[in-house]
Amino acid sequence: MNLVALTKITERLTQLAEEHHDLLLRNAELNHLLREAEMTRAEEIARFAHEMKKPLAVIRGLIARCDPKTPRQQIRKTGQEIDAEVSRAAKILDDMIALARLETSARENKKLDLSEICTLVFEQQRAQFPKHKFEKKIKPGITIFSTPERVFAIVENLLENAGRHTPAGSEVFCELTKKSDATMLRVRDNGCGLTADEQEKILTPFTALGHSGGSGLGLAVVARAVEKLGGKLKIHSTKNRGSEFTVYLPA
Repeated sequence: MNLVALTKITERLTQLAEEHHDLLLRNAELNHLLREAEMTRAEEIARFAHEMKKPLAVIRGLIARCDPKTPRQQIRKTGQEIDAEVSRAAKILDDMIALARLETSARENKKLDLSEICTLVFEQQRAQFPKHKFEKKIKPGITIFSTPERVFAIVENLLENAGRHTPAGSEVFCELTKKSDATMLRVRDNGCGLTADEQEKILTPFTALGHSGGSGLGLAVVARAVEKLGGKLKIHSTKNRGSEFTVYLPA
């Protein structure tokens, strides 16, 4: 074997060794990401179980305080409180299902009328919070390629969040418009607002703020749905002056 051939073989072996080394590094990186994902999912399941225990514990306590001698008025009040806790538990389950569908949905994107969806959800939320002042500025004819689950997850949770976490009489404003390079959806309220620290935490599942009374899932669902669509979610909020959530989706 001559020197030229030996040199080529050596170079090839060196190349293969480098490629093998790169593959090992990539494999280690993927394994690390997989372990992180598994830990995150395990933490979310644990938080979910913890959150579900809260309304169940309250319901158990409410039932325990009733007996045959309990006045009818007290029983009626207790029934209303139990109904509220059942609704809370159902909301947690609905949000968990929404998160799961966003992660596992294999349906192909299709052309959807975003203006029509926003108008429909807006009217539904206005009926749900009749003591709020709902206003909208929705440009007609705006379409998007997506799955219905993702679009409804964004619009419903943003509007419901604004209604649920603001006092009666608060203003809720929904705007949908088309920019040159993106579709913009904005939901604004004049409620209690968020501190900078709260804004960092609020998009993480099950990190409900102490004053909200929610499960901390709604905005996490929004964030994941926006991410799946390749968009951006921006939060602008001032304590005691309200919050504004703006979604930018690819045009």
